[in-house]
Formats: sequence, structure tokens, C-alpha cells
Amino acid sequence: MSQLLQNGKQTFWDANGNPLAGGSVGIYQPGTLTPVNTYEDQGLTILNANPITLDASGRAIIWGPSNTSYRQIVQDSLGNTIWDQVTSTELSNPMTTPGDLIVGASAGTPARVALGASGYYLQSSGGTVTWSNPNPLTSPGDIYIGGTAGAPSRLAIGASGSSLQVVSGALAWVPATAAVTYYTFTPQATPLLVDGIVWTDSTQQQLEGYENGLSGWYPQIIYVGTGTQTLSLSNSTTFSSFFPATNIGTRTLPANYLLPGKTIKITLVGYVSAAPGLYPGPALYIVPYLGTVKLANSTISKANIGIVHTGFSWKLETTITCLTGGATGSVISSTYGGVVGPYGTSVGSTVGWSDSNNGTATTINTTIANALDVQIASAQTCTLVTTSSLIEVLA
Repeated sequence: MSQLLQNGKQTFWDANGNPLAGGSVGIYQPGTLTPVNTYEDQGLTILNANPITLDASGRAIIWGPSNTSYRQIVQDSLGNTIWDQVTSTELSNPMTTPGDLIVGASAGTPARVALGASGYYLQSSGGTVTWSNPNPLTSPGDIYIGGTAGAPSRLAIGASGSSLQVVSGALAWVPATAAVTYYTFTPQATPLLVDGIVWTDSTQQQLEGYENGLSGWYPQIIYVGTGTQTLSLSNSTTFSSFFPATNIGTRTLPANYLLPGKTIKITLVGYVSAAPGLYPGPALYIVPYLGTVKLANSTISKANIGIVHTGFSWKLETTITCLTGGATGSVISSTYGGVVGPYGTSVGSTVGWSDSNNGTATTINTTIANALDVQIASAQTCTLVTTSSLIEVLA
């Protein structure tokens, strides 16, 4: 690229076209008489007088910062004004590479924007312009979705078997629920018949109805304890888990397993013993957990189980229902149960207990794995044994 060279000196002329010998050029801020510096050299180091006196040929050397406007007053040697106009220097050229762009930076100063990568497009941010990638996809199976404020965003391919769902207002891959092993039981398709037994119509109908009902709905069992858990309790601040060390299945729910409406039921059965003569019986504090989050706090009080030292049976049920999913999801839980004496007799004036937080939602992060647990403590010394533990998915 070539350009016409500018004259090394500027020549000013009078109204008759003659060189403005001995004339002057004053340089000011536009609209004012505030002087502005100009220079004799391109490096802007040798200051001109202001006004500048022209030589006998009406010439002068006048340099100033680029991209700047000035008020220029040109007069002859007698002080008569030839013109009073606003002028400006040319834009500087910050470009260095083919494809560069010049954009206005701070206060409109020219600035260079380097050429973007192939396929990129120029996008405004409201304050400047940048080259943006129209395609954020990087791997096979990626999905192009709207991110913050609708900006293009990449969603990486999910794990095998996972499904695309809306979680807390955004698309996310949710692992298949098959990550939890279910233990189910299948009713016998045909009743066992023995010669000599006569079935009445009503009996046969009842049996068929019962069997059809079992076939139509079964809770899915994800955990069965295969051992017992014996706990020696002595204070109300040290909590221990009801669950035995040996089991089939898992108490850990995978990430994104809890979806709105999914309900988990925990059933625990066992017996508790205290020293003879302890009255009232030990107060038992039961606390279900989902991960590290406490879901409820229930208490057995005045159970009177210390009248005899033999074991008194107890049963505890906790249900947990997911209301909303996501990092700030929510669940609601309820806990209830009770203690009975030998041969099924009730014990004391208060034998049942229920969750003091029933009906209150608890915030839980469902996008991470969460382990189910139920823990217990006792204000008095006693021994508690879990003989049966079961976790079911009801819905």
C-alpha cells in the first residue's frame, strides 16, 4: 500500500492567493481561546510559539498529537483574520497485522483489535467489541445450549444411560436410577393346589385379587441389613448408627438420584434393655440424616423400659420425599415408632414418638451422592440392638 507524501512544511495564503508572509497561526481548544501546544518535530519535543509566526514564504512546521481537534486562527501581518476554523490531526494507525481492526478505545482513542480465529464473529459487549467463537462444542456428543443471558454454551455428553432433564432451571444429564441395585420379590404365578382341598368362589376371588395386587405394586428394596447392630448408649450427645456392618445393597443414593416425588422409606426393628428399676426409662434421641444434613429430631421419653432388665421391642420408620432437585433442592421427612413390653404389652405412659420437624422442608444438594443414616443417643445407660434394617424406594 502506498500514500502520497504530505508537504514537509505547511504554507498559508492570503485572500489573493499570495503567501502569507509574516502572518501568524494561533492554535486553541475548540470553542475557546485556550492555547494548545504544537511542535516543530514529529517526536513532539520542540515546542512552537503560540501564535506561530510564518516565514517570508508563509510557511511553518506544525506537529500535534494524532486524533485531536483544534481551533485554528490564521491572521496576516497586520492582524487581520484570514480564517477561524476547527481542524484536526489524522487518526494514528495502531494496526500491525493483516486483518487488524481499529476501534475506539478510552475517550475515542484508536485501538487495535487483532483478527479473530477462523469462523469467529465480532460481538459487542456494550463497551467494546471482541471476536467470539460461534461454536463452543469440543467433543463428539456435546450439545449447544443457551448459557448465561442466552450466550452460547457447551453441555458435555453425559454418562452412558443417563437422561437429559431440567434440574433447577437448567439442562443437566441425570444418571440412570439403575445405579442403585433393587432387590424385589416376585409372587408365584399359579397358586399351589393340593388334592382334596375345595376352594369356594369367594376364597378363590380373594386369593386372585391379593396376588394381582402384589404383582401390580412392589416397593423396590435397595438395602437389607444381614447382621445385627448392638449399641451401648450412655449420654445424649454421642450418636451412633442403627445400621449393622454387614448388608446387601447400599445406603448411598447416587448424585441426581433424588427427583421430585421420589420417596424413600427406612424401617428399623430391634430391642432395648436398661438396668432394672430405672424409672422413667431412658430417653432415646433419634436423628435421621441424608448425607451430612440432619432431617429430623425425635425423642422417646418416659418409656419406663427399666421396670425389667429384659429386652423391650421397638420399631422405627422414617420416610423421606424429595420436593425439588438441584444444588439447593429440598426434601420433607417424617419419623415415628414406639416401644412395647414383653408379649406385645404397651410400656409406660408415653410409648410412641414422632418427628418434631414433621412437615418442615429441609434444604439438600441432590446433585451429589448422599448416604442415608439414622443415628441414636440416650440420656441414660442402656443397650440397644437393631435386629432388622430395610430401605425401600416407594415412588
